[in-house]
Amino acid sequence: TQQLENIGTFVSTGIELGVNAVALDRPWGTWLVGATYTGDHSNVVDLGDAKSYSVGGGAFVEVDYPLPAIRGSKLLNPDEIAEPKFAPETLVGPAAPTTTVGVTTSLNLARGITLSGRGEYVGGHWLTFGGMESQVGRGGWPECEARAFEYVKAGRRSELTAYERSMCIASLTRPQGLFAMPATFFKLREVALSVRVP
Repeated sequence: TQQLENIGTFVSTGIELGVNAVALDRPWGTWLVGATYTGDHSNVVDLGDAKSYSVGGGAFVEVDYPLPAIRGSKLLNPDEIAEPKFAPETLVGPAAPTTTVGVTTSLNLARGITLSGRGEYVGGHWLTFGGMESQVGRGGWPECEARAFEYVKAGRRSELTAYERSMCIASLTRPQGLFAMPATFFKLREVALSVRVP
């Protein structure tokens, strides 16, 4: 039989905040707004006798890093009009979001009409991309803007930033292992119009 046991320890801290308010209250309707904030941070303190190990997707567990952390090649000069310069493959940041901010709004009008929306910002984490090279070669990589890809095809790569070249030129997408980049995004989660039927 096998006996599972913990091989080390990690520390995790977080905070959650929320607020709701009536922004406007009139006879013809009420406007409600709300916001939430979540912060989450972790750190591997000890792995006992174990060494750093992979948990898949370019993520690793290693002492003094978040649980888990992304390992990949980091672009050092994204905004320069130059060839990309990459740091050697290293642990660059957490695989899980550290910051989440949600915003909500609701306008309740007369006759049971309600217009509402909800958006969410998620950030602080990183992703790796293993299929970039083949997708860029086919012109299908979404991070490569159409303008930049046309410049590459026209032989005008000298006019592109290091970031654009790394996203749009297949030979530059994976210089040293997996390419890592911030995974921050904002998404409109919901927009709704409802009418209460008598």
